[in-house]
Amino acid sequence: MSGLLRSKALIVAVAVLALAEVGARVVAARVGSPVTWDSPYTQDKAAQILELGREQGGADIVFLGSSIVNAGIEPSIITASLPPGIVAYNAGIPGSSAGTWRVWAQDTVYRHLCPEVVVIGVTVRDINDNAPGVASDPARYLESRGRKAFIGSTGQVESGLSAIESISALVRVRGLLRRPVDTLKVLTGRPVDGWRLTRLTEFGRYYAFDAKVYALNDARRDRLRTSTFRDFSVGGIETAAIVGMIDDAHAGGAIVVLVETPVMERDLVPLLPGGDADLEAFRSVLGSLASLTDAPLMQFPDLTDRDELFADEYHLNGEGVAIVTERIAWMLAPILPPTGGHCPALQSHPED
Repeated sequence: MSGLLRSKALIVAVAVLALAEVGARVVAARVGSPVTWDSPYTQDKAAQILELGREQGGADIVFLGSSIVNAGIEPSIITASLPPGIVAYNAGIPGSSAGTWRVWAQDTVYRHLCPEVVVIGVTVRDINDNAPGVASDPARYLESRGRKAFIGSTGQVESGLSAIESISALVRVRGLLRRPVDTLKVLTGRPVDGWRLTRLTEFGRYYAFDAKVYALNDARRDRLRTSTFRDFSVGGIETAAIVGMIDDAHAGGAIVVLVETPVMERDLVPLLPGGDADLEAFRSVLGSLASLTDAPLMQFPDLTDRDELFADEYHLNGEGVAIVTERIAWMLAPILPPTGGHCPALQSHPED
């Protein structure tokens, strides 16, 4: 009798697991894969970059920077404005420090796209050495399980877990299922932190700011004043990371262009501890950086403080994206080398 009870209990357990797996697959179909990189943006962009490398052998032009670049430069406008055959990709990553830009570029952009021109966009918001995350962001990126799998440096435990996750949705979304409220959000189409929230074009640009109309937001401004711009200082670790990015690109034979993307100065500068003096210090460092690395510097002073072009103090909306991208294309045209090089001998790609 005990044997029969055990058999029934086993059958019930298997049935419960099977039902749980079915339910997990419903949830997984809504959210896709869990984020195993430091952010959903690096995860989705790494997949796009691999595909672009496989399908087109790389890209002629890539754009690097924070969300300001990722939302602010549209690759399709670049390709439409330049000779046929140009391939452009926006590799900017939201919520990131310059230190992360560099290791991201080394792991993915330079290795798998082999660009001939690298455009690095910066604003006064991007390179404060004392901003939150400057020290921790690169480490979080480097230690992420997705990044380790991408470059082929996962350990046995991580590899085993990835293999199980590829088979079982219940294992794959286990973290989300432990949070019933978040699971309900997913099932009703609402966003949940830590899961795929990206809205990217085929060539990497984040488009969620396109329809926004400029308006001041007191909560955002308080965060900028007390966090992003706190103890504002430029010319140290973040600037060094950009120098490293430029040196890495030059070592691969690429031309590097620096772009100071426009911002709403009248509303942003008062949030800096030193006001106009901090803005001038930033521009002085940027100019010295361009001279030190022989990188041309593009600036757009006439687009500053034009409300109709901005979604907030530093992100462009769709109208601003079109104008800035067209100008960048016009400025790139004379320096763009012949196309077709890309990655003639691409390294073997890791599995997705």
